[in-house]
Amino acid sequence: WDDFKPTTSTSSKGMMDSDDSDDEDDSDNRGDEKEASKGKKARSKTALRRRAEADIRSKEDRYADGDFKPESSSDYERLLLAEPNSSFLWIQYMSFCIGNADIDAARAVCKRALKQISYRMEDEKYNIWVAFVNLEYQYGDASSLQGIFDQGVKESKGKYLYLHLCQQYASNGDNEGCTALYEKALKKYKYSKKVWMAYQHWTLKSGNISAAKKLLARSMQSLSKHKHIEVM
Repeated sequence: WDDFKPTTSTSSKGMMDSDDSDDEDDSDNRGDEKEASKGKKARSKTALRRRAEADIRSKEDRYADGDFKPESSSDYERLLLAEPNSSFLWIQYMSFCIGNADIDAARAVCKRALKQISYRMEDEKYNIWVAFVNLEYQYGDASSLQGIFDQGVKESKGKYLYLHLCQQYASNGDNEGCTALYEKALKKYKYSKKVWMAYQHWTLKSGNISAAKKLLARSMQSLSKHKHIEVM
């Protein structure tokens, strides 16, 4: 009867060991494949990041050399990270928004520029105010223009902003608006020969000789004597 006892033969045991070994190998292979896949993804992300960084550096270098023209909002945003005080770049960005017929975005760019440009950069801020006034003059209404203009006069070079807007009125043939604004400027800057002379030049160019003579007489009464010769 011993011949019929259930025993595990050597061959059966070998087969079982072989199966277990195969299972372990399969598990190891799957683990290796996962690790390889993770490594491949990580390398791919790293490569993409490096290519993006290289592209940004290339664009910045080309922009510095004058060979690169930003083509999207993201291009401008990246360039502004490097040059936040550049009114030229901010105004280009604003013009880009206007070109896309997005006036609200252009306004938002102007407001951001005024906040981000350093308070020490007075000329750069003034350039933005000029651009903002131009924007409202062309695309806004009387109320929005007056609001931005008044704010700009308070926070920037008020006298020069007055003269700039007067030129805008004059260039567009708005003689009534130009006259009213010059008179308003004279009340605020009564002792400025620059304002008096700009007003007189405009009246002469307009062919209004009598008005120019009256302005000259008024200026002599308001200005200090040492300014009379240059005005005359």
